[in-house]
Amino acid sequence: MTPGAPRLARALLARLLSAEDRAFVLGDLDEAFEARCAADGVRAARRWYRRQVLHSVLPLVGSALADTAAGLPREVRQTARQLLRRPLYAAGMSGTLALGVASALALGGVAWSVWLRPLPYPDSERLVRVWERGPTDSIGERDRYPVSPPLLRELGTREWTHFTGFAGVLRSTPEWIVDGDIEQLTGVSVSPGFFELLGAAPVAGRAGWSGAGEEPAAEVILTEPFWRQAFGGDPSVVGSSIDLGGVQHTIVGVVPAFAGYPDAADVAVPLHFEARQLGEGMRGARYVEVIGRLRASSTVEAGAAEFAGFLEALGVRWASHEGWSGEAVTLRADLVGPFRSVLRLLLAAGTVFLALALVNVAGLGGARALERRGETAVRVALGASGTRRLRAALLEGALLGAVGGAVALAGGGLLLRAASRWLPRDLPRTEALLPSAGQALVILALAILLGAAVVALADRVVPAGSLLLSGVRTTAGRRSSRALVVGQLALTTVLLAAGAVAVERSLALAARDVGFRAEGIWTGLIALPRSTGDGLEARRDRWTALLGALEERGLRAALSTNPPMTRSNSNYTFRRPGGGDESAFAQYAIVSPGYFQLMDVPVRGRAFQPGDTGPVTIISESLADRFFPGEDPVGATLTILEEAHEIIGVAGSTAHFGPSVPEPPMMYVSYERVNWDFAQLLVEGGAGMGAEVASVLAISVPGARPPEGTLYEAHLSEWFRPLRIQVGIVGALALVGSLLAGLGLYSAVALNLRGRMRELGIRVALGATGARIVTGVVRGALGWSAAGLMLGFGLWWLGRGALETALGLERAAVTPTAATATALAILGLTVLAVAAPARRAASADPLDSFRAD
Repeated sequence: MTPGAPRLARALLARLLSAEDRAFVLGDLDEAFEARCAADGVRAARRWYRRQVLHSVLPLVGSALADTAAGLPREVRQTARQLLRRPLYAAGMSGTLALGVASALALGGVAWSVWLRPLPYPDSERLVRVWERGPTDSIGERDRYPVSPPLLRELGTREWTHFTGFAGVLRSTPEWIVDGDIEQLTGVSVSPGFFELLGAAPVAGRAGWSGAGEEPAAEVILTEPFWRQAFGGDPSVVGSSIDLGGVQHTIVGVVPAFAGYPDAADVAVPLHFEARQLGEGMRGARYVEVIGRLRASSTVEAGAAEFAGFLEALGVRWASHEGWSGEAVTLRADLVGPFRSVLRLLLAAGTVFLALALVNVAGLGGARALERRGETAVRVALGASGTRRLRAALLEGALLGAVGGAVALAGGGLLLRAASRWLPRDLPRTEALLPSAGQALVILALAILLGAAVVALADRVVPAGSLLLSGVRTTAGRRSSRALVVGQLALTTVLLAAGAVAVERSLALAARDVGFRAEGIWTGLIALPRSTGDGLEARRDRWTALLGALEERGLRAALSTNPPMTRSNSNYTFRRPGGGDESAFAQYAIVSPGYFQLMDVPVRGRAFQPGDTGPVTIISESLADRFFPGEDPVGATLTILEEAHEIIGVAGSTAHFGPSVPEPPMMYVSYERVNWDFAQLLVEGGAGMGAEVASVLAISVPGARPPEGTLYEAHLSEWFRPLRIQVGIVGALALVGSLLAGLGLYSAVALNLRGRMRELGIRVALGATGARIVTGVVRGALGWSAAGLMLGFGLWWLGRGALETALGLERAAVTPTAATATALAILGLTVLAVAAPARRAASADPLDSFRAD
């Protein structure tokens, strides 16, 4: 080679030229290159050399591609027939690859859709959600809450340095009345300027409300999916009206489907609060979600500091804000905040599972290559070139990858469809988990490339006595192979232990006493019609009429505005005498006489009675223990909403937010003293109680809509739903990990035994029985399993804090029961994985073993 000639260009040309032409062409090119160097200099000569190589290579590559394409159909058919003659090998290779790709697709798809994908709004990183932060509790933490209606009004009247504006959001379920039929819709009530804050452009009409008065017009904006489904996408519906809950609403526009925030909805209506909801006494009613948009020059930190300072200043004026602060976080970060750790886990698990699948495919391919060493030697002796063998391996891997990719897309699609139904309802952006057609093609292409690359690598290096073969015949290689298997078993141990802990935790919470009766109780939300007016006495008379009508039919019933474990949260302030101006917080519930008896909540002192129109209250044991330690609170006074109330009883504590959360302090007042125009109706009865309630409601409260009631046990089931999902996620990860670990064991043992065929043949010839060989193989594999178990439990112990966060587990200690179950599962998996290759090795003929080596 002439010094100075481009090495890469020369090597490429030499690779493509035939043996007869190589020396002649390269020699002429080198002579011309030397002449060019002398005439024009080395740099110009190198450029000339590359041009000459390029002009020579393009025809050669085209010819090679044409020859390959002409013979490709025949080679594909031949490779497919070879694979069909080895169905177990083909199924194992494509199935392992499919398992890895499907795991990565499903787990990565959830993480991408929910977490990593940006919100589809302009400058979405400037969208923030704001919260109120409560006073610091006894352990130094501050709970966060939505915003009250009076505070939302103040946010809109203030000039902000770092925010362009704020908007409130409430979820709703309006009833669409069309041709006498009632259809329940999903909806949101939003403040003026909401769509402008989001940057949502209308599909038709306008995106916003007319006027800015205290009483907004009865208008509605449709979302595009509902518009197309209900009205066929007809733009002329803008300006017409629809009946929502008995009120005609004018359709003013159509907007694209909400993507990520708010939840999927059919319609949006103006958010409006009545005068009493905006009273200063309602500052403790924190239930309105609020979003804002930062100015282009502002940061999230600056906006959060401004909002927190504003709320802290309000504490000087209002007791309900005393000790409170605020928080502002980007909307996307806030939506995924509670799920970020588990999403990280899913993303990492998908990556690890894909990597393990590829390693196991390489192991299976290596075992197959060792099995075909004799065939490969014959082909080489007959003149098969390395390029042809490589092309055959690439084609085999590509076919296996195509099958595995197709199976992965089908299986991953089924998993993602199932995930969109059983993932938590408050998990954002689960409506678009499935990959698009373009993404599916990319995934299939990647599976083909991965399959081709891994199979070709295994086919090339094993016969060469390189990486995988050294893993069979050298001490260092055997240690590397065993370390890989032990690592897979350790990961499976962690996942199986997590599943056992999650199951134990769920069973323990299900067995915990929640402090109230849920069995045999029917419940439904009742909203009084507007015609009844806003007066306390008018509402009280309607509620009394309803309860009386139910009692006349022999039905025990009660009312509550804040029943336990229904996702209801009414956190109000109170003060006790002698406590100065310091306020505390408790859940606030308006109930009717008979509520405690119906729900089997014990009361010390006395419960509410008909005629309790004075300022009296019943507190929970949790409130009494915290604020009246060592004394009887009955007869004492609490100031609730700036009014002194006498404590007449102490009720048993209830798991208001579920059995995993300490019972919060509760304050109860009688509906005869304070009442609202909505409440949960609780009736003793079964699933058929809805029809009975509807008939009573039609007579006692004309104009009220029949509620879509349910058994109270459904609320408990809904609370436990995330736990069931948690068990399902961890169980699915453990299942995939177990399958991959089993395949890893199988491929490692099979590869090891293929490399030891001569040794095994000698042992059989010397009288070793098949049972002895099988026992030895299984004993060695069980040693790997024991090492994997110890490593897995050690990793669990070292990383238990991170696992508790990622998996949502509390005190993630592996109990003896969980440890035993995990160990038995790992040992059983080991025996199943190594049984087949061990039996095959034990039944091998000694002469065949010598010929195979």
